[in-house]
Amino acid sequence: MTDPTLPPAAWHPDPSGAPQLRFWNGREWTDHVAPLPGGRPLAPSAPAPAAAPIVEPLTGRRRRGPIIAWVAAGAALLLGGGTALAFGIPAMMGAATATPEGADPRYAYAQPLLELDRDHEFEIPAEYDLEAVAGEHTEVLDNGVFDSSFAVAVYTDAALTRRASYYAFQHKPGEPISIYSAELSTAHRIIDVETGAGGDEVRVKTEELSRWGLSPSYYLVQRLDARGEPLAKPIVTKFTVKQQLAAPSVTIDATLPGGEIALNWSEIDGADEYLVVATRRSADFLGGDVSQVLATTSQTEWSSDDLALTAGDDRPWVLSQNEALRQFRGDSEDGEVSGASFTDTSDAYTIGVIARDGEKFSPMLDHDLVEIAGALPYEIAHSTAQVTQRYDSDKCATGLDEISPSFFYTSLDGRTRAAVAEIDEGYLGELGGCWRLALTGQGTRLGDFLWVDKEAVPDPAPLIAEFNAAARAAAPPTGDQSLIIAREALDTAEEAMTTAPPTEYPIFGSSPMVRYLGQHFVGQTRMIDLSEYTSALGAPDPYDAIHEAIEQNPYAPRIENLVLSPDGTRISVTYHGARSENTATQAAIATKVDEVVSSVVDPSTSDADKAIALNDWLIGNAEYDHDSFDLLMASPDKQVPDGREYAWSPEGVLLRGAGVCASYAGAFKLLAEAAGLETVVVRGDVLSGGPHAWNKVRIDGAWRAVDPTWNDSPDPNRYLLISDAGFTDAAERVEDGLWMLDGALADYAAR
Repeated sequence: MTDPTLPPAAWHPDPSGAPQLRFWNGREWTDHVAPLPGGRPLAPSAPAPAAAPIVEPLTGRRRRGPIIAWVAAGAALLLGGGTALAFGIPAMMGAATATPEGADPRYAYAQPLLELDRDHEFEIPAEYDLEAVAGEHTEVLDNGVFDSSFAVAVYTDAALTRRASYYAFQHKPGEPISIYSAELSTAHRIIDVETGAGGDEVRVKTEELSRWGLSPSYYLVQRLDARGEPLAKPIVTKFTVKQQLAAPSVTIDATLPGGEIALNWSEIDGADEYLVVATRRSADFLGGDVSQVLATTSQTEWSSDDLALTAGDDRPWVLSQNEALRQFRGDSEDGEVSGASFTDTSDAYTIGVIARDGEKFSPMLDHDLVEIAGALPYEIAHSTAQVTQRYDSDKCATGLDEISPSFFYTSLDGRTRAAVAEIDEGYLGELGGCWRLALTGQGTRLGDFLWVDKEAVPDPAPLIAEFNAAARAAAPPTGDQSLIIAREALDTAEEAMTTAPPTEYPIFGSSPMVRYLGQHFVGQTRMIDLSEYTSALGAPDPYDAIHEAIEQNPYAPRIENLVLSPDGTRISVTYHGARSENTATQAAIATKVDEVVSSVVDPSTSDADKAIALNDWLIGNAEYDHDSFDLLMASPDKQVPDGREYAWSPEGVLLRGAGVCASYAGAFKLLAEAAGLETVVVRGDVLSGGPHAWNKVRIDGAWRAVDPTWNDSPDPNRYLLISDAGFTDAAERVEDGLWMLDGALADYAAR
């Protein structure tokens, strides 16, 4: 423990003789002062250090998470603002519990520390020299700077995927490692979409560096013990700080017909303004946070509809959309076509809303924008479009066979994706001997000119109608739909169920919380009490648990609306159809599952043979429901059409013989599990066709991928018991994180 009579690093007796401490920033005395510890005279202090280079905050990063964690042993530290430091802080980490049931088994969990002061500084016991051991764990730069997360790190989510902004500092070898906030206080306002220029700085936080507060909860992870040895299980301690305003509960909709993203949030008492903030964290630990204020509003809603670069004239498209939400740097994947290099450089990127009143601010419930909206359109993929077109660019098309049915665009994550091409029936121009048509991509606001020879096509109307119908027919069999979880206050007077109803159907989930929710969903509970689970040590994020429970429990009726309370303790659910009808459908599905498994699966055969037999039964007894998919794509809001809900349920392929990908995937899971095979439903995005669902099944201890929908094709069983890398060409896809708890996703890799 640090001697409470000694000043902390870089703080010294005021050279003026005043009874206080003053901060030395490495070059000069600053205006930052602090009281003497306990009001007592200080023990002799080391002389102020000689002038030294200022060490700026550095960042490290995981796939989806931000961090500022840096160490420069013996160097002076630049602090922001007048910060009162707490002296003589006891070591932060308390005795860890055994890993609770349902928590990530790789970690041990200490009791949470709640309502700390915002300037709280933690101290982690370290009898070792942090800089000396760094080379054993991470890269150390020539100037001695390194990412210290191998020893200690701070995150803002329970799955430990999004790194917080913080300093980690050891003043001398053998002294404790100090941890305190490095959250940004200001961000640039987006004011000019046409040029992408940023505007004036906006204060997002009323306090400077070294104060926590932009996250409702933090998770401090200690990975080395006091001797510098790796802990068998890193210790996780959740902590919160005193907040000035409540955090707005944000509902995000990334399914808008034009490919934008919309945010709605709860009104906060005492707030008169809201900031929509996007924060991009550096791709390596040498960079820093880049935060942008996308909107400043007194309303409780915002859409990226305004973040579009218009095409001018009368063109019915935009040149780019969702500006300021781009998640890649440099060249996109489309640039590879012309010789550039794309290495999937998507930054950790989050979006959220901060409430403020000019003096006070709220924390921000940050949402992973790469996961939620990485597939949204950004700009047309010109290079890909040029090499895939079927007619000479110096001439005009003479017929349908020269026009690609796919519209290629670059998405926000930098990848090249394809939408169904569509010619706008309301736009017609001409130039010279060619018609000038508007070629657009369904689900985007993007477009380009299409030139058609007037002599070969005297009347373009029949060609337009025929092309649009052919392009829709050529669309790949996808069509998955994701439930939007609303975050709103719920009526606490309505009784919420604390015990899940009994069920005769199997319940699936990777944690007790997920299985508890799955049992409620299968039992059609209207109001669910989740408080016992959310208060448990190591509890997953309720948002993630809800999505997994829905995806992995196909016996549950279709959920039309789900509301999660701001504190995550209550859930209101609206199911499609009457309870009695849903109950009858569940029974019919279970009967069919037992019938199929008993008729096609030989219990004495291998797991692989069982999976193959079930896949073959599906593709032999069901077909893709193109009519339902076409109705979905034709609807203005791209929602499941009324009366066709069965096509997105196992009911479709099992009882009606037709369904879309979600129906195939849900049915395969029920069949495989009934045959004794551990199976999961996987969600993601096919680059050539949009949202999709498929499966993974454990075969002889290893996960293998199965896409029963795409196996039901002229090229049957191409995607049967393959690795994730086996999805190539038109089948190339990206998994999202909504089908399994974030912390468990890596466990399901099919290699």
